[in-house]
Amino acid sequence: MSDVCLQCGYYAKDPAHTFCDKHCARDAANNAPSLIKIPRDHVMYNNAASAFYGGWNGTPPPIRTIYLVTWTQESRNEFEAYRDKIESDEDFIAMGKYAGNERKRFRGAERACTIGENGNVTMCYNGDCKLCETLREGFRSYLDLKRSTGYHGTRLGPGLYSTCDTSKAAKYAINKVPSNVHALMLCRVVIGHPYVTEREMPHLQQPPPGFNSVYARPGPSSHFNTDETVVYTSRAMRPAYLIIY
Repeated sequence: MSDVCLQCGYYAKDPAHTFCDKHCARDAANNAPSLIKIPRDHVMYNNAASAFYGGWNGTPPPIRTIYLVTWTQESRNEFEAYRDKIESDEDFIAMGKYAGNERKRFRGAERACTIGENGNVTMCYNGDCKLCETLREGFRSYLDLKRSTGYHGTRLGPGLYSTCDTSKAAKYAINKVPSNVHALMLCRVVIGHPYVTEREMPHLQQPPPGFNSVYARPGPSSHFNTDETVVYTSRAMRPAYLIIY
C-alpha cells in the first residue's frame, strides 16, 4: 500500500503527519484551502474508507472518490494550539490516546454545488452551500448560525455535532442541486474529556465544568439511537477528508 506524500508525490509521508516534511506541509498550507485526490491504493484512502464502511448501519454505498482537505497555516495553528492546551490539562498521550484525545468523526453538510464530482475541486461561494463554507473557513460561521437560530436541532445545545455512525451523518449530507452522488466530511475532532449522557440537554451552551465535549451514548434506555459527539468551540474541529459516494 502506498504512503507517498500527497504534496510532492515523491517521498514517503511522515507516519505521524499528513505530509513528508515541514516543507511540503508549508507548500500545502500556502495553497490551502484545497482538495487533493487520494489514490485508492494509498494508506490515507484505506483509513478513511475503512471508517466510512465500518460506520455505516446496513449495506454501505460504494465510495467514488476521497479527497484530503488542506488547511491554511492559521487554521492549523489554531487547531493544534487548542489540542495542545487540552492535552496539557489531561495528558491523554500517557493514557495511550492521541494528543487531546483527538478522534475522527463524520459530519454531513448541505452541498449546493458539484464539488467533489467529476473532478471538480473548486469551492463555491453560494450561501446555501454549507459544505464549501466549511471547507474554506472551518466551522465558526456554522456555529454562530447554530447559536442564533438552533439550525438543525439542539438536543445537546448549540454545538458542533459529529458521529462514528456514517449513515447518521449521511442524513445531513443533503444535495441542494441535482446530483448522483453525496459528499460527507470525515473530521478531526479534539474530544478531550467527554461528559457522557443518555439524556437530551438542550440548555447546554458549553460542556459541563471539568469536561471538553459531550458524548451522547446510545442504548436501550437512552434518548439517542446513535452516538453523537458535541464540541462547543470551532477550534476543536476541522474537516480532514471529503468522501464522495
